[in-house]
Amino acid sequence: MDRALRASAALLLMTGILLVGCVKTTPEGPEEDTLPSLAPPVGDDDELEEPVPPPIAPASEDTSAAPAADGEITLEVVDHQGYQQVLDRHKGKVVLVDFWATWCAPCVEKFPHTVHVSRSFPKDQVAVISVSLDDPESREAALEFLQKQEARFDNLLSEQGASVESMEAFDIENGIPHYKIYDREGEVAKTLTPGPDLEVTLELLESEVRQVVEGA
Repeated sequence: MDRALRASAALLLMTGILLVGCVKTTPEGPEEDTLPSLAPPVGDDDELEEPVPPPIAPASEDTSAAPAADGEITLEVVDHQGYQQVLDRHKGKVVLVDFWATWCAPCVEKFPHTVHVSRSFPKDQVAVISVSLDDPESREAALEFLQKQEARFDNLLSEQGASVESMEAFDIENGIPHYKIYDREGEVAKTLTPGPDLEVTLELLESEVRQVVEGA
């Protein structure tokens, strides 16, 4: 019952800013296990057996999550001012910004589009920034995801996490995933939010970036 009340309250809060995309409405942390124990009762005279540790698996040869030699993948916690400073460093380029979170299934599904765009345009013309709306406590999980995606661009995490304050600070009106494309002067040229009336495909995302690059 408490969980239902909390979820309803969070839903009402998010409705106040008309969010229709991904919005995190569930509390952090695993749910308490309420299933009854299946272990037999232990009497006073029963001898407890020492647990046997599981066998140690051999080291994996998979290094897909490790940063490659051309640079470390990082995730910096920032406020809106820090975000603006990163944007300012890329003035003179078109900048694609992907607002996402690990708890948002569409964000995770579409994030490879962002990585693809970062590799499809010359680096002196187009820059890419990702902004995670995961809570700062979940930074390591978000960083692990970025490493697996080989997201070799500026990766930021909102210090306000999954909150209305983050949505307002970054001017996100309809939830995430949410994309902003800035022109060479640092002004927002396009915004994209997937929804019932818009499917943001890789082809569409590349096309929208290309239009700003070409000055269309």
